[in-house]
Formats: sequence, C-alpha cells, structure tokens
Amino acid sequence: PKSAGRGDCDRAGYNILQLRPTSSAFANGAVEWNTCRNFEWQVCAARGRLPRQGSRAIVFATAPHELWLDGSHGSTKFGACRGYALQTGRSGQCNPATDFANGDVFFLEVCVFAKICSNAAELFRLNRGDMFQCEYSPEGFERLKALLVEGPAPERKAP
Repeated sequence: PKSAGRGDCDRAGYNILQLRPTSSAFANGAVEWNTCRNFEWQVCAARGRLPRQGSRAIVFATAPHELWLDGSHGSTKFGACRGYALQTGRSGQCNPATDFANGDVFFLEVCVFAKICSNAAELFRLNRGDMFQCEYSPEGFERLKALLVEGPAPERKAP
C-alpha cells in the first residue's frame, strides 16, 4: 500500500531499495545511492542474492506496462522530477536539466530487467503486486554491459 513505510515492508519480508541521505545507513558509513549501486541491487535481486531475499521473486508496486514516458494513461511522466530528489533532499524539487527523481529511476529499472531477464516479455503482462521471477540471462547481462560501455550512438544530422 502507498501508506506503507520501510519498516512495514521489512516486517512483511520485502527487500526494497531505498537509499536516502537521512537513513540510518548513511550515518553508519554505507555507500550513497547512485545508478551503479541501483544496477548492482537489481542484478542481485534478479539472481535471488539480496540479504534475506529467499527467492528470485520480485514484486512491482507499479506494473511495468503502466509506464508511459509522456505521462499518459495515469503514468508518472518521465523527467517530471516527482518523488524524492537526491540533489535537494526533498520531494519534487529537482532541476530537470541536471537531476532526476526516484520516479524516473523506475523507468531505468524496468529497462534493466528487460535486458537481463530472458523472460522479459512477462514483465509487461504483470499486474500491480504480481510476482515476477527473472530468468537471469548472462548473455543479456553481457549485451547490456556492452551497450553501457559503448555509450550513446552519435547523433545523426538531418539531410
């Protein structure tokens, strides 16, 4: 539920990635959130290797098929800076030219699972709250790694 806090998820046996500078983990010297840390967490989740995970089952609070970049169909619009923003430490207050908010990260997470799970088509048939068990693909991981290392393709000039 939307009102559930981190403790509620922990008590229910859900392992969620929620790294904020105000969390007690930061006070104890834990690594701050960044996209590399997020990627690491996702791959561990896909392989069933998170602490106390117990299985490879992943539950999405928002169904991947509900994502629309333009914000249509009730989706959060990509790049809208809604949700917690790391740079400012506040919700909904980021610079869309240089920052992103945690709502944007979910788009990235779905793309990562779509690349590293051989059963990625199932992602887009899930309903909110359904269990997804990633069939981890080392080949998919290597293809994603190659894309990330290669970087973006050069922009083509219009004829």
